[in-house]
Amino acid sequence: MSTKNTISSLLCELRQTPDCEQIVAHVLDVSHVFLIAHPEKNVSSGDVQRIFDLCQRRLRGEPLAYLVGSKEFFGRDFFVNSSVLIPRPDTEVLVERVLDDLGKTNNTQSILIADVGTGSGAIGVTLACETSEKFSDRTISFLASDISHEALLVAQQNAQQHNVFDHIDFSHGDLLAPLVTHISSGNNSFDTLLIVANLPYVDNVSRETLLAKKESQALSFEPGLALWSEEKGLAHYRRFFLQLSSLPSFFHAHTIVCYCEISPEQEMDFSAFVASFFPNVTTMFVSDYSGRTRVGVVVYR
Repeated sequence: MSTKNTISSLLCELRQTPDCEQIVAHVLDVSHVFLIAHPEKNVSSGDVQRIFDLCQRRLRGEPLAYLVGSKEFFGRDFFVNSSVLIPRPDTEVLVERVLDDLGKTNNTQSILIADVGTGSGAIGVTLACETSEKFSDRTISFLASDISHEALLVAQQNAQQHNVFDHIDFSHGDLLAPLVTHISSGNNSFDTLLIVANLPYVDNVSRETLLAKKESQALSFEPGLALWSEEKGLAHYRRFFLQLSSLPSFFHAHTIVCYCEISPEQEMDFSAFVASFFPNVTTMFVSDYSGRTRVGVVVYR
């Protein structure tokens, strides 16, 4: 470690560290513009030590989002830690599709949006924020659930941060079990049920191969519970649709729409097993910003 404690000397010494400027800005609680404008600013020895510690972790492959505790999603900053998957830009197309579909619905319809496997809450919290701004005349309620208690705490923190905590019911449990409990408790006065799900879909068979690649090493720091799935990565979604197919009769929604994030190569298998559970549903697909299949939309009427 250098004895020079200015911003410019630190950045020079750390130039081989990925994202070193973001780390310095985070520790000093300043903007990137501030770093450029004030290269001569002295940095305390405590901050220098913290910066070097974080840079060492970054050099070992730990994602920047975990180091700074934040990741942007849909124009908002979300708190993240190692208990939750880091939000990806590709997931934003799922949110966009839900908002587009909401814009086409009758404003007299009451809607329940259930975020299954909410993780950081990026999807559910974003939808709560966006609908309160764009569809304030609608009756829209929210449920966010996860099998991880730790993930639910992160999602709740993000809901509080974005002032929608009171709009979302949070529930612990596996897949659709919290939704069944929620509705059986009397929360069934809705016309349309929208289920958003970013369940684990990375094929567990490819785990070792993926983690051996330098560009994928960051995955080893993320919770495996949120990433890996058996059966070509579709085991969780198979259980999800199996549960959906056997839901009790108190599901009185006129329309049920599921928005499921998947991997591009899973499109055909996803369509096949959805059809095996629901022969008469309509299944469509949404492409991500790279033009690859990213979201399966299943409409049950």
